[in-house]
Amino acid sequence: MSSADFLFGGLPMAVVAFAVIGTLFRLFTDPIPLDSHPKAAAGTWATLSTRWGLAIVAAVYVVAMARPEWILGWNSSPLRLYLFEGFMLAVFAWALVGVLLHLVHFASDEDRSAISIGDVVVTLALVLFLTAAILAMLADRWATSWSAGIAAPWLHSLFGNDPRPELMGSLPVLARVHTLALFGVIAGFPFSRFMMWLAIPARAVHRLITGLVTPTGESGWGQSWVRAFAIFLYFTVFTVILPNQVVNRLGGASDFLRDAITGGVWLGALGVGLIGLRWLQKTSRI
Repeated sequence: MSSADFLFGGLPMAVVAFAVIGTLFRLFTDPIPLDSHPKAAAGTWATLSTRWGLAIVAAVYVVAMARPEWILGWNSSPLRLYLFEGFMLAVFAWALVGVLLHLVHFASDEDRSAISIGDVVVTLALVLFLTAAILAMLADRWATSWSAGIAAPWLHSLFGNDPRPELMGSLPVLARVHTLALFGVIAGFPFSRFMMWLAIPARAVHRLITGLVTPTGESGWGQSWVRAFAIFLYFTVFTVILPNQVVNRLGGASDFLRDAITGGVWLGALGVGLIGLRWLQKTSRI
């Protein structure tokens, strides 16, 4: 068995199984109260950059794995490729700053009893995950394309019970480190404070059943979850689906005109979304 067969064939299965068993064990032995709320340990700005940075990365990865042809179609134009790569590079850097601030908080926190080994493992794995992604985008270029063109078929092969580890083995070293760091995040998750976020969907279901609004009339976690879904839906529709539809509709136009229009649509939708997020934050709606 080669190293690629182990690292990208057997190891992912073992990590997922370990994470599922660990999560179930943690939920049964130390249930998470529905009214628990994750604390912004390292400050509001660090928490905001970490949450939203990782959320954007996760959303892009979900799209890349589920519909890789969308990413490859968008990146077929150099202009759109540069825009997307630059945007993702900025998002990775933004998320990395937030995670590093959390790591500094852990290191300087006098109450070490509140910090678990899982917290440290997940945070360090996130630092490696984000750093490797940034270096890969700078050194090897066009990471968004090979993530859709190579990582997506590899992931599909795992779910199809026909692993093709040689696909990931062909990627640059930094790309492989990036993927292995993600395994570390998944493995450490059940034993970290990040488990508390599992209370959010459970709280959302509880709020929906009881009317979605707390008796005092204040916003509950259910409403926050619905808002988060609405934000995710906006960015999916207007910064992913709509630009791809525009590209397809303008198939007969010149390259310059097609790039100018689709790039303008994407940047406009992205700008409106970011301004809207800032307004929601300033008005304490998210």
